[in-house]
Amino acid sequence: MRILINNNQYIIKIGYSITLLLLLIPAAYAKISPDNFVKELSSELLQELDMHGDKIKNNNSLAHSIAKRVVLPRIDVIGMSRSVLGRKVWNTMSSGQQEEFTVTFTDLIVKTYSKSLKGYNNDEIKVFPVHKRYLGRNRVVIKSLLIRKRGQKIKLKYRMIAKGGSWKIYDFSVSGISLLQNFRTQFTRELSRGSLDDLIDKMKKR
Repeated sequence: MRILINNNQYIIKIGYSITLLLLLIPAAYAKISPDNFVKELSSELLQELDMHGDKIKNNNSLAHSIAKRVVLPRIDVIGMSRSVLGRKVWNTMSSGQQEEFTVTFTDLIVKTYSKSLKGYNNDEIKVFPVHKRYLGRNRVVIKSLLIRKRGQKIKLKYRMIAKGGSWKIYDFSVSGISLLQNFRTQFTRELSRGSLDDLIDKMKKR
């Protein structure tokens, strides 16, 4: 057998093939089931919130820290960044603009999620099993229920994708309101009034 380790073209093809295989790994090969993925996320969040108690309500940096450490690694920020602007806009952007937007959008996601953490008050989260129609698929929807201390029940929904043997969240809905769609509507409106740079500047000020 002859292995051409110094052939650049061969190495590029191998690298491309490996990347493609990782992207196409079916959901069956993800480390855990999607509903257990959400259970782990919810459990870790509740442990953090219980540990810090009322401190988090008046501490923005603490809320941001928890969101970055617990939630952010489980989010497909690049996919969300591309999707929230739409392929047409994304493809017209330079690599520098794409990177700046992704970083800024990621920070906005953290801020948005950290605000919800500050409203925690000994709540419970019930995660429902993955529906059979999603079994074996690499895109799934997992439903859960946030049960507030006073009995209020809020429906939550996670849209997820299997990437590289793990699950990633690419959208999150509260009472039927999609985070991704909400941002997309805002950004489309801003882009109709100004430039992409204007949009990024406004995002940084939020």
